[in-house]
This record gives sequence, C-alpha cells and structure tokens, in this order.
Amino acid sequence: MVGVVRALLAGSLVGAGSAMGNGCTSGHGICGNARLSPRSMAYTGVFMLVGFIAATVFDTAGALNIASASAINATTIPSLATLSVWAAFAAASVGAFIGLGALATSGKTAGGAAYATDELSGGLVSGVQSELKPPWQPSIGPRKRLVNVVADGLVGFVFGTGLIISGMTRPVKVAGFLSALHPAWDPSLALVMGGALALCAPGFYFIQKYQKAPVCSLEFGFSSNSKLDKRLMAGGVMFG
Repeated sequence: MVGVVRALLAGSLVGAGSAMGNGCTSGHGICGNARLSPRSMAYTGVFMLVGFIAATVFDTAGALNIASASAINATTIPSLATLSVWAAFAAASVGAFIGLGALATSGKTAGGAAYATDELSGGLVSGVQSELKPPWQPSIGPRKRLVNVVADGLVGFVFGTGLIISGMTRPVKVAGFLSALHPAWDPSLALVMGGALALCAPGFYFIQKYQKAPVCSLEFGFSSNSKLDKRLMAGGVMFG
C-alpha cells in the first residue's frame, strides 16, 4: 500500500507539473499530439520517460502489491454483450453531440442567405464565422451559452466514462503500464492513447482546416506557442 506522504507528494508533483506545462495526459498527450504540436510531443515524451523511470526506481508496482504475473498473457477480449453496451454508449454520445450542434446552429435564414441566426440574440452563431472577416465579432446569445455549458458537462461525462472503461482510474493499471521492467508490465494503456489519437487526429485536422470557430463552445482553446522552454520541460518532469 502506498503511504500517505508518498501519495500526497506524488499528487502535488502531478498538479504542479500539469500547471507548469499547461497540460496533462489528455491535453498534451491527446489533443496536442493530435494537432502535431511540438510542445505537446516534447512534454509527452518527457513525462512518459520520467514516469517509467520513477515507477521503476521507486517500485510502484511493488508498493501497490501488483502480482508478478504477466498481464499480457492474462489479456482477455470483452464479451459481445459488453461490447454492445459500449457501442450503444458511444452511439448515444455521438447523437447527443450532434443534437447540441444542431441546437446551437439552428435558426432562421434571411433572404436565402447561408447564415444561421441565433433567435435569442439576433446575432450570427459562431459556426458560420468562417464566412466573415475580422474585426467583426458575433454576439453570443443565451442559447449558445447554455449549449456551451451542457456540452462541457457532456464532454466531461463521456471522458470520465472512457477513463473508467479503460481502467485509467485504477492506480494498479497505470502503475502496471509504467513499470516496464516488472513481470506484470501491462502495455494495454497504450491502446487507450492510440485509440484516442486515431479519433482526434483527423478530427483536429478537419477543424483546423475547415472550421474557423466552434459550434458548441464559445471559442477554440488552441495555442499557437511552439517554443520548447524550461518551464515546459520542468513541468513534464514533475508530471512524470
């Protein structure tokens, strides 16, 4: 069992590291890498390497009493019933996001124009900002703000459910992945990041190429900073 002092120290380092590096496993590891961000690639490489070293040097697997049995040999394929439930959840999530997008961009068109109008604010919604040029800024009505809040909550729910399904919320699962030299090394979490990147990479490519503004959110949170500075690297070390 991991001691209280060790747990508190580790949690503090993870929090400070994510703050210094402006990201974490999902922010840099998924979203940043999917956009081919040099900062995210560097940060991910650093925290992964340090995480492997820390888990090995401090015997995290042993501290968590992970059995010295091959996790690879113990890998099983979920039953058809379980896969069906996961597929249904994924389909429902996609449907919910499509519905929110439709709600955010629904409205009347004037004179056959291609601009959707937010009926509650009278302003063009952000989904069609690509047709407009700065410095014009659309007004944000109450419906768009409501959709933004609901979308954030839905994203958090889907993200959290994915972490539970993949085992990312289990310390032994994460420790098993980072303990590369331990007999019970478990590489399956690489499939979690790989699957997320396979989904996000084409999505971010499409968004950056064709979508100038978000549909359900108030603004994109993309960073144009590509500098690899000491603060970023130190954050990666602390996070790892």
